[in-house]
Amino acid sequence: MKFDQFVKEVPTRAGLDSTDHAEKAARATLSVLGERLAGGEPGDLASQLPAGYAELLR
Repeated sequence: MKFDQFVKEVPTRAGLDSTDHAEKAARATLSVLGERLAGGEPGDLASQLPAGYAELLR
């Protein structure tokens, strides 16, 4: 997924009113997921995300 597409999807799916809030929510969520997922799951998910977000999972 491309960065622009990801940034547009997050506020829509999360019901947030601003891109800034959506970006903060996405970063927080991905950081926690990276800590909680086991084995190769963080890498698998990261491979599907834009680089700016993928690094949060590793």
